[in-house]
Amino acid sequence: MESQINALSVDERAGIAASYARTNESSITNLDPQEAACVARAEALGYYLPEDYRLRAVASGLDTDHPVLAELYRLVASQEVQWSSCTTLIGCLGTWSRL
Repeated sequence: MESQINALSVDERAGIAASYARTNESSITNLDPQEAACVARAEALGYYLPEDYRLRAVASGLDTDHPVLAELYRLVASQEVQWSSCTTLIGCLGTWSRL
């Protein structure tokens, strides 16, 4: 299935996706598995998740300033993406949802 989706042109796919992966500063958890899970889910649903929209942050959840998360909000608000997902150390926050 994944190879079939990858063979589709961007125009043939359901739309563009964005992802946000975060880990805290004291964590040794790698962001790669979080991002890979988001990419796999997007592709399974027929969405394209471009490299530029694979957002990553190393920040404490206690901080109130999250510029990378703000960028995800901007992408959603501007309707540049049709799907989005957020992940943290505990996994996906919610489910993928159509915007």
